[in-house]
Amino acid sequence: MYFPGDLVQVNTKCSLRYFIGQMGVVTSKLGKDDTMTNEDGYHHNFDSELERELCYFNIRLSGGHSHIFSDRETDLISKGRKNK
Repeated sequence: MYFPGDLVQVNTKCSLRYFIGQMGVVTSKLGKDDTMTNEDGYHHNFDSELERELCYFNIRLSGGHSHIFSDRETDLISKGRKNK
């Protein structure tokens, strides 16, 4: 689970190859997508390793643009510092 201020890097599980390897800072947690289930009748092609619900985050990339990624598509580089 990420929190605002955490530094992450987009990994190879991201389907948009352009973003792989880019780093960014988590700006907000958007939550889970309850519609993405692997029940019969859905037309989604799920990976066998997807065993849990994905949580999505808004991430400000180093180029200044913000994009939404799941926790599966990113790796934690370092935790953000909390101001006291």
